[in-house]
This record gives sequence, C-alpha cells and structure tokens, in this order.
Amino acid sequence: MDCHYLVMDYVDGKPLDEWSNALDVGDRFAICLQVAHRVASALRAAHEIKYIDVVGWERMGVFHGDVKPGNILVAEDHQPILADFGMIDVRRLLDPKIVPTAILQGAAVSRPITAAFGTVGFMAPEQENEGVVNAKTDIYGLGMTFCHLFRERELLNNESADRMADLSDLITAMINRVPEARPRNMAEVVRLLARAARAAGVKLASGRGARP
Repeated sequence: MDCHYLVMDYVDGKPLDEWSNALDVGDRFAICLQVAHRVASALRAAHEIKYIDVVGWERMGVFHGDVKPGNILVAEDHQPILADFGMIDVRRLLDPKIVPTAILQGAAVSRPITAAFGTVGFMAPEQENEGVVNAKTDIYGLGMTFCHLFRERELLNNESADRMADLSDLITAMINRVPEARPRNMAEVVRLLARAARAAGVKLASGRGARP
C-alpha cells in the first residue's frame, strides 16, 4: 500500500513574541530591528516571485494572509523563518478553473471564504470584512506584528523611543485602516525600515534575510 507524506524542515526556534520577551542581550532594539528587516525582506521576495499555477498560467506574487508573531520562528542566531504560507493553496482552491463557481458562490453567501483565514487582531479590516488578501493586507499584518515586537517594551524606554521615531511613523502607516494610506508595497516597507535603521544608528547586516 502506498504511503503519502510531507517532509518539512525542522525549525529549532521560538515564536517571535516569545523570543523577543526573552531577549535580554546587547542592543535589544538593534537586534529586533534586524529581525524585522529580514522578515519584511522575506515577504517582499514572496510578493515578487513568479510561479506556474496548476493550470499552467504564470502568476506573480504569493501572499501570506496570516502574518503574526506566532508564524515567525526565530532561531538562536536571531535568524527568523516566516512560516505557514497557506494562502497559496486557498487561492488555488478559490480559482473557478479548479472549483465550480456555483460552489464558491454558495459557500460565500454569508461571508467571504477568505475571511475565515487569518487571525483577529492582525487581519486588515478589508480582509476580515470582505475576504481581501493581497500585499496591503500582509503589510497590515506585519505592522501589527511590529507593534508587538517593538512598542510594548521599547516605548517604555525613553532612549529607545527617541531612536525609533522613524520606525514608529512607519508602523503607524502600516496599520492604517485605509489600504491606500499604507506603504505601496513590501519593497517600500523594506526601504523605510532601512532608513529607520540609519536614523537610529543601527547597521543592518548584509547577510541572508528570513526564509519563507
């Protein structure tokens, strides 16, 4: 009898919030900023990737749909891994070439199917209310994740608060309830993070970014 199974990497790391709460070495703000930049770079790579779908069409962009601290694992060397990219399978399922339109319409009478995915508190309003999943909703989820990563502890420290003025402005823009008011794309988020790092006197390492 055939046996089908999945093989995945074992990630020896902690969820982002657990990792950051336990982090008490060196320049904590600089280390968190480095991790934030790597995660944003990974999302940018995902949004810009090209792939062939199940029916042979070339598509561009893979959106995450559930960016939150629990889906970012950080290893001992502070290397983050962005996990749980499930939305690509959802988008394939919702493709009318794969599933008949009548079934999709019937299932979505009361609420869009994609609104069931994601996590309350990290989903953008348009995802939670309309089932929209795109680059802007990932930016919102990452912004809410940055709130947990930086604001809860760093803003209590006056010195850190002074250093993170530019970062605070970026996070505020990322979690704006109006999609058009957020950064245009993840490439812009990465660029603004780099600018915030320079303003804070943090040198970002040129090494590998987070792995999706």
